[in-house]
Amino acid sequence: MHQLLKNGLFSIRFSLSLIFILIFSSAYAESENRSIALLLSKNTKHYSQFAEKLSQHNGSQNNAPFSIFYPDDLSQSLKNNSKYLDQFSGLVVAGDIAADSLSNVSTNIPIIFTLLPDHRVQHYINTNPNCQIKGRCSGVFLNQPLKRLLQITNKAFPSINTLAIFVESGDKKTIHTLESLNNQFKFNILLKLINEGDNIVSTTHDIGHHADVLLAIANKNIYNRKTAKGILLSAYNNNIPIIGYSRSFVKAGALFSIFSSTTQIAEHVSDLTTQLYKGSGTLPAPEYPKYFSIQINRAVKQSLEGKLVFDSSITKYSKSKRYE
Repeated sequence: MHQLLKNGLFSIRFSLSLIFILIFSSAYAESENRSIALLLSKNTKHYSQFAEKLSQHNGSQNNAPFSIFYPDDLSQSLKNNSKYLDQFSGLVVAGDIAADSLSNVSTNIPIIFTLLPDHRVQHYINTNPNCQIKGRCSGVFLNQPLKRLLQITNKAFPSINTLAIFVESGDKKTIHTLESLNNQFKFNILLKLINEGDNIVSTTHDIGHHADVLLAIANKNIYNRKTAKGILLSAYNNNIPIIGYSRSFVKAGALFSIFSSTTQIAEHVSDLTTQLYKGSGTLPAPEYPKYFSIQINRAVKQSLEGKLVFDSSITKYSKSKRYE
């Protein structure tokens, strides 16, 4: 009897130990599944650079690789297994094509949209069925917040009276935001509403009589390959410096640009994926890029000397983990 009791106790202890090992192993395996899927719109230099930078920052912070896909690859994987994405801890979606490819895909994992302007990220979050649960989806916008642009402009030009900004007449959100910010700075904001078919180069020439500086806000219907050169030339001829929104803009002739590089966007996205690696399944609301650069065109700066007070020390307001 004593031996049977002893054997019974041993069996119970062994069973409990086995159960504990199985539970621990399962939890460990689950915590080790730290891979995040990265869905890129195209296999181009721009997206490849983003993937490379994101992998670098992710590796330095979390020591975990990304699984990279393109829309066609993901579509094929989902045909074989409709729950394919659920094996990942999260999904980073870069660009419109990638975001559009998710419209009919069902998944339970957190999603981060990026390399898109604010209105496009909001569109995908509002329309994607996977994003209806609060905290399930987030994003890092490509464009800068308007208040940041105005704050840096205010520091760059301490003595200007009027700042001109071109805005599409149908962009009610931007118009409302700029109107609400108008009284917070020394200068007056002159909004020039652009309609389809307007001659933007001619409009640039006209503002030379009313404004000191032109702030360009990213909008492909206003600033594009057809109009950019004419706008820059017209502004230059009328001694109106332009504040751009990209590195290429400042190289083309803007006095300076405020922008977030691919590396800086990747840094910000990496901060969000770190939360997922740490086990947080809830993401914050979509965010404007917290890392950004201010780059000055020295030749344009020299051409304006004696015509306009410009504080070139604004570059110190750049914010990045690693300024480029």
